[in-house]
Amino acid sequence: MTSEESVNAKINAITLRWLPSESDEFNGLSQHEVDVVLAGAFATEYENGGLMQWFCNGPGEYADVVVRVLGEMGALGVQDVLKRFLRLFPDYRTKNSDERYAALTSDKQNMIHELQDALAPLKHEFYKRFEAWISCELTHGQGGRLNRS
Repeated sequence: MTSEESVNAKINAITLRWLPSESDEFNGLSQHEVDVVLAGAFATEYENGGLMQWFCNGPGEYADVVVRVLGEMGALGVQDVLKRFLRLFPDYRTKNSDERYAALTSDKQNMIHELQDALAPLKHEFYKRFEAWISCELTHGQGGRLNRS
């Protein structure tokens, strides 16, 4: 098994345990595991369809965790763009994915396209940092984090 396959297998194992329920939305995952799952979801959705796909299809209500994790991995350009994106949707934490999708009014579309364009040159750097961060997280757990406050 290659190291990439090993990382993917570990992410998948954690993700399979993440079955949100009414009593415990992360089904007993540690904060470290939640960070891995949410960062992985952001990376996957960002790769497949950009910010809007992540925001509407993924766990966009946990964007504050992704913003923090982006800072931890040193992806500050992506973190800044995501913060600007989230300012367009100040009540995103209280909305489900259908409500977030409905909030995509035409007056926000131009700004969203500008933010997507701002992310394009950051994509390679983001994935390089994501891969290093996720490998460290999966190898060392919480103790392996850099820039942890």
